[in-house]
Amino acid sequence: MIFPIRFDPQPLPSELRLPVLLRVNEALRWTLMRIVQSHLSPRFDMAREKEHALRLMPALTAPQVHLKLPQTVELRTIAERLLAHPSDPQTVDDWAAAAGMSTRSLQRGFTAETGTSFSCWRTRARIEHALPLLGSGIELQEVARRVGYASVNGLNTAFRRELGRTARECIPA
Repeated sequence: MIFPIRFDPQPLPSELRLPVLLRVNEALRWTLMRIVQSHLSPRFDMAREKEHALRLMPALTAPQVHLKLPQTVELRTIAERLLAHPSDPQTVDDWAAAAGMSTRSLQRGFTAETGTSFSCWRTRARIEHALPLLGSGIELQEVARRVGYASVNGLNTAFRRELGRTARECIPA
């Protein structure tokens, strides 16, 4: 069954302002059902229940990582290779040499064209690759290895820095 529930867009977290699929756990299901059945009780506090539902929702949404690709051919080639092989162990110096540019030029170019440093962009690319793996049942150590981290601690450090939560906390419920 489908029941429409409208939420005022103002208090919504940014990840819920666009259409999104949510995995609904038992607590959220009961809260949403109380909202749907609100007409049954004159004392029902709709605002409080919606607030409660919103507190439950962000934890159930998959975080998003938005990567801007550089436009320069050399930098875009590097970015596409990193997206295809996030565990590639090459250093920024290796990438710069392969592109025929100085490390400083590569770093300046990435910052100018993507709005973020090469290191940060690479971390975000790894996280973007890791997110679907987390929901697939693969062990955290294997996810870390597949995206270029030697340990789960390294993966968690990157997740905390970029998303504010650990990789385990990003596993869909």
